[in-house]
Amino acid sequence: MIRSISFLAPTFQPTLSLIRPHLLQLPLLIMLAAYQLTLSADELNTTMDTSSEGEFQIQVGGGIGASDLPWKGIDINPTSMPYFDIAWGNWHFGFKHGLAAYTIGSDRLQASLGVNYRDETYDTIFDKEEDLSKDRVFDGYESGDGELTAKLSAKLYFIGLDVEQDVTDQSGGLTASAMLEYPVLELGPGTKLIASAGARWLNEKYIHHLYGIEGDNINPAFGRTAYQGEAAINLVAGVTAIYSITDNWTVIGVYQFQKLDDVIQDSPLIGQAFQQDIKVFVSYRLDTLPF
Repeated sequence: MIRSISFLAPTFQPTLSLIRPHLLQLPLLIMLAAYQLTLSADELNTTMDTSSEGEFQIQVGGGIGASDLPWKGIDINPTSMPYFDIAWGNWHFGFKHGLAAYTIGSDRLQASLGVNYRDETYDTIFDKEEDLSKDRVFDGYESGDGELTAKLSAKLYFIGLDVEQDVTDQSGGLTASAMLEYPVLELGPGTKLIASAGARWLNEKYIHHLYGIEGDNINPAFGRTAYQGEAAINLVAGVTAIYSITDNWTVIGVYQFQKLDDVIQDSPLIGQAFQQDIKVFVSYRLDTLPF
C-alpha cells in the first residue's frame, strides 16, 4: 500500500538533536532569499498561470505499488491502484494534488491550497485486513483512523514545502515537509529522472495518533507498554522516473525511503528504522472529453 511513497536504501546517521530546531527553517529561508533575488512582483504577475476556467485536462490510468512499512511483523504486499489527475483551470484533483487543490504560479514559483485525505495508521483503509501484521503486539490493538486535512504547498525552482493539518479532529496532527527535487537526467520532452531529498516533521499529536499507546491499548502481556511520543523529524530520499511513450501515454515510477526518527523507533509497535514505498503507473491523457 502507498500512503504518503528505493535499490539499496541509504543509511542516515545525523545528529538530529542538534539540527532538529533548524532543519525545516533553512529551506524556507533559501526560498525567500531566492525569491527576492530572482523574481519581482511584476515578473510574477506577467508569468502567472492564466489557465482558463473552462480548460479541462484529464489523465487516467492505473498501476501497482508496494510498501515496506515499519510495523512489527508486517509483510510487503503489492497493491493495485487507480491513477487519475484532473485539471480544470487552476483547480486540480487526484494523484498530484490530493482530493482538491487550487493552484497559482509561474514556472518558477507555484503555490496551492487544498484538501487531502491522510491515513498512515496501522489499520489504514488502503490496506486489506489480511495484509495486517500477525505479530502478537497487535492482538486486540485499536488503530487510529484516517482524516481530512488542509494542505498548503509551495515550490520555488527545485525547493518544495508542504504543510498539512488535520481538520476533522481525529488527531490534531500537523506535518511539514521540505524537499529538494532536481532533474538529474532529461532525455527529451516528458522524459526525465528526478532525485529528491529532504525532511518531514511530525508534531507530537500526530506521532501519538500513529504510534502512541494509552488506555485500553496498553497490554504488557503482548508487549504494548504505555508510549507517548514527541515531535519527530524523518529524513527522506527518493527518485521519480517519468517516461513518455507517446504524446498521450506516460509511465511514472516513484520510489521513496524514510529514515524514522528515534522517537518513532521507541514505540513498541515499530520493528524497523525505516520505511520504503515504490509504485509504478501507466497514464493516458485524454485529448477530448468522454462526455
